[in-house]
Amino acid sequence: TKTSSREDYTYSAASKKAKRVAEDIGPPSSFCKWEKCDPIIFNHRPHSADIPVTLYHEVFAHFQENCTSCLISKDDCDSVIELIVKMTAAFKLEDDRRKQFSDWASDYFELDITKLALPGPHQEADLWAGFSSGKNTFSLLIGEMKNEIGEGSRCPYIQACASYAKQIGANANSTIQKSLNPAFIIYIAGPYLGVAGAVFGNDFTMEPLTS
Repeated sequence: TKTSSREDYTYSAASKKAKRVAEDIGPPSSFCKWEKCDPIIFNHRPHSADIPVTLYHEVFAHFQENCTSCLISKDDCDSVIELIVKMTAAFKLEDDRRKQFSDWASDYFELDITKLALPGPHQEADLWAGFSSGKNTFSLLIGEMKNEIGEGSRCPYIQACASYAKQIGANANSTIQKSLNPAFIIYIAGPYLGVAGAVFGNDFTMEPLTS
């Protein structure tokens, strides 16, 4: 684990890191270059990486447990089959695939799944769901997608992680600054979907929860 305390890790430090989360962090080559210096995002590496997200917040441990033990209803099965049929189709445009997934997810989770505007020109996350409490809005889900595997120059997982870090680092709200901000990360390439967890602990820490 890292030696710095949560009190020592201020919004100023987060903001400096978030400014490095530029749009071109997406290409694996650029991401690797940053990680060799001062890691922006920890994901079980390097050796000094923070504790797993499942220890930071129980929601991620519950998710993994439910993946193998929860009872699945017929309605759940029907809904997932509907998603599989939709996602195995070939789409001419990435936004067409995104809209199909957003419409399905909004209906299934009974949440508005939209895009998330990010600081910087033409920067946004493909998928986002939030929860408002008073003046505060917390991210529940942030996602990125590619129309097909290998399409485009960026990795949807790295992009989604960067979007999470950027939206926290650019938020001047003191409640956000001092919170863990647990959120699920969704990354999609064609018909393939992955789920990860993200927290703002001593650093931005992300971890895939599915394989």
